[in-house]
Amino acid sequence: IEFRRLRGEDATLGGIARAYRKYQLDRGACVPLAERAKKNPVLKEAIDAPEVRIRQAWKPVPSPLPDQTPENEPKVTPYVTFDRVTDIAREFKRQGVGKAEFCLVGWNIGGHDGGEEGLRACIREVKDLGYLIVPHGNYLDAYRIADSWDEEWLLKNLDGITTMHAGDWGGGRGYRICPQRAYEKFMSREMPRMKALGFKGLGYFDVVSVVKARYCGDPRHPLNGEQAAKCAGLPTDGMR
Repeated sequence: IEFRRLRGEDATLGGIARAYRKYQLDRGACVPLAERAKKNPVLKEAIDAPEVRIRQAWKPVPSPLPDQTPENEPKVTPYVTFDRVTDIAREFKRQGVGKAEFCLVGWNIGGHDGGEEGLRACIREVKDLGYLIVPHGNYLDAYRIADSWDEEWLLKNLDGITTMHAGDWGGGRGYRICPQRAYEKFMSREMPRMKALGFKGLGYFDVVSVVKARYCGDPRHPLNGEQAAKCAGLPTDGMR
């Protein structure tokens, strides 16, 4: 254990944060965005562009049914179509907004009208206007309504029992996914497919960087905190 004494104005919570940041930078554990952006022009553009999140469609929240099925699934209501997204981007351009990153929330199947061709056309036009456009995604939660539902890949405690629920959202009762299964079954497959749609910018994948790295007790895919963080693409130095 290393102790560091903070004095005067540094003997505050802010001082602790500054000291910890300096410690991480000095040992190379973190690379500032300004440095990373020198080698990544898309990152540089995203840093300078305000995020514009557009909710396209949703179901009632909280869900009136905890476990939805195709027969009882509440209606999805579209509010902002792909054509409307492009209208918004054109208005940004008309009003002289130089940079922006549009984030589409609810763009998945069942989330709106337009279909994949409408999505591709929207992405092309927004990029042609000089803006970034990215998807919103989530690899933490699972819902029984999903056609890929399988209890095998849910997060388990050390007794092998699924106990971690993830709230009540549009899809109904949410369940935590084992990070290993999330990577193997979904991230590694879907992220290349999203890239192929033409998205450009910093993809928005819900809260993965602000929740603790969860262990999994399922003997088919046991996972400690460090392994879970690696599956999520997070820094892992010293994490267990």
